[in-house]
Amino acid sequence: MTDTDKKEILVAISELSKKTDESIGRLAEKTDASIARLAEKTDALAEKTDASIARLAEKTDALAEKTDASIARLTEKTDALAEKTDAILEAIGHFSDKTEARFLGVEKRLDHIESAMVTKDYLDEKLSDLNGDLTVLIRKEDHKLAHLVNILETRKVISPQDANAIFAMEPFPQMRQHNAL
Repeated sequence: MTDTDKKEILVAISELSKKTDESIGRLAEKTDASIARLAEKTDALAEKTDASIARLAEKTDALAEKTDASIARLTEKTDALAEKTDAILEAIGHFSDKTEARFLGVEKRLDHIESAMVTKDYLDEKLSDLNGDLTVLIRKEDHKLAHLVNILETRKVISPQDANAIFAMEPFPQMRQHNAL
């Protein structure tokens, strides 16, 4: 590398340095201007915020006064309602005592009725027994009827078709294959 080349490089670096310094200077000026505008806007916003806070404080104070007045009225009404509620509860207590006495009387009467009353299980058992007894009795009568029909058929009082028709009747229908006796 020659001296001329070195000088040219130094000149180029020097010019580049000047341009960089100028660019940084312009950027610094722009930044300072932006900061100044931002400071002005921040100050204006702070003033607006202070005014809004002051208005909000006034409204909050007014609302607090209204709330206190409402609470006072509500307290008065609650106290009056509590007095009425106490009177109603006292009347309900008296009514409850009278009702309890009546229920005790009804309960005694029901206990007496329950002690004399039969249960469903008892009735079911007795009806089942009665049903069995009736079935046995009807079977005996059915055997007697069958015997009577056979006698009447044998003596030619009724025809075999009449005898078959009688045997086919309820409660215990039968099918006959031949004339029996």
